[in-house]
Amino acid sequence: MKVIHYFNPETDYALATGSRLYNPPASIATLKRRMQLFPATFAGCGDFIAVDSMEHVPANSEHYDMARQKRIEIIEVGGIRDIIDGGGLSDFEIRPWGWNHTLLHRMRVSGIPEEFLKSDREIDRLRELSHRRTSLEMQKHISRHLDGYEIPAILECHSLESALSFLHRHGDAYFKMPWSSSGRGVIHASDFTTSRLCEWIAGGIKKQGSIMAEKAFDKSCDFATEWICRRGKTEYLGLSVFQTTGSGRYAGNIIETQQQLWKRIERLSNEWDIKIIEAQRNALDKIISPYYDGPVGIDMLATNDGRINPVVEINLRQTMGMAALFSQQESAN
Repeated sequence: MKVIHYFNPETDYALATGSRLYNPPASIATLKRRMQLFPATFAGCGDFIAVDSMEHVPANSEHYDMARQKRIEIIEVGGIRDIIDGGGLSDFEIRPWGWNHTLLHRMRVSGIPEEFLKSDREIDRLRELSHRRTSLEMQKHISRHLDGYEIPAILECHSLESALSFLHRHGDAYFKMPWSSSGRGVIHASDFTTSRLCEWIAGGIKKQGSIMAEKAFDKSCDFATEWICRRGKTEYLGLSVFQTTGSGRYAGNIIETQQQLWKRIERLSNEWDIKIIEAQRNALDKIISPYYDGPVGIDMLATNDGRINPVVEINLRQTMGMAALFSQQESAN
């Protein structure tokens, strides 16, 4: 089966609005244009990459060269229907970075048959599950399957007062927009003045209805498990270890074998064990897989004192960690 890839890093923000006509801010639009051929790093030979306009495709980039080496055809989103009609309806899968109502509307306007698209109901459910409160639900489920596991302090705040009260109780905290990605929409309270912090929290609550507050930890490692959900079942794909900036933004993956990544985490925490992955699988089977088909990444962290937080957040879309994992597997083959 051939896959049509589409890089839309604005997907979490589009989900937040629930709108069919979302327009990303200039910074995200620039990122999208610059990285539009990024799927070449993990796409299979002979796949397709859809772009918004061939006019802006960089012909002198690393990703363009990679696409040529893999015989990946670059097409415009508006031309997907022609590719499907020319190849037979059963030969293709459309695999964007993430689904949302804006993308669904655009695909429909382009004449793409419904059997290649998610339904409105599926995307409504995806939007609910992509809210960061799902991380708290996952943690509670995992705690029932791991003896002695203590749920990290997390609270959904619907007012500035509740957010500041959380900060006062725990001394330091991260505040997160319910829908955002790659560390955007996340702030570390200690990096802000009180007035700026209050402004950010109040603005976030006004925009998305609430803010997630999480106790800040001194961490030694950011990492994730990568999964795929298909027809109600969850398949484990592997580990990814990544770096972040001081503000929590994604800064790149560490490229090593799965064994090396496992050992890296094991050296930092005696708590790291296969039981954590099995507990995550169980939680995904109960909370996510019955309602969603597609890629899942569960971000985690190890603290400086050797504890593991097994669910920092959950991403119901393609992730940079999964892209790194697929790229590594392809290189090994």
